[in-house]
Amino acid sequence: MNAIVFLLSSIMSFGINNSTETRKNVSYENYLKGTEWKCSDVPFESEEVGQYSFEKFVADGQMHWGNFIQFEDNTFSTYYRAPCGNDCFTSVNGDYRFIGENLIKIKVTSISYSGFCGKENVDGLQFVANYSLSRSVDDLKIEVQKADQLSKIRAMNQK
Repeated sequence: MNAIVFLLSSIMSFGINNSTETRKNVSYENYLKGTEWKCSDVPFESEEVGQYSFEKFVADGQMHWGNFIQFEDNTFSTYYRAPCGNDCFTSVNGDYRFIGENLIKIKVTSISYSGFCGKENVDGLQFVANYSLSRSVDDLKIEVQKADQLSKIRAMNQK
């Protein structure tokens, strides 16, 4: 009898571990990789900002001013362009990864300032936050996800 109970519990344990392992290895399409966007604010400079709206940017040989963000393979960097040098030029760098369908985790690792900023550069982990994405062909909206919203989204993605 003990052998049967042991055998059943071993099989159930193996099945649970296998299904958990499968969920961990789910990958989501990284549709941000290799894209560049224009933004009205400095993206991810502060964890206090709850929402960003990006407009797809395609280099056309013209000069464009403002805040921009480039997404590479799980890294991002922002930059600022202005028509003159009498301004504060902010650059934010970090990592990102998809943790669900249209859900990313952003990790800001450095913020640097040049020009007329009056701020010190900061290196090392600044903050980590989860954001939901909604997109169209030319626009991307990124919003901070609160912990309760995040768990609801994860539950929906696992169904």
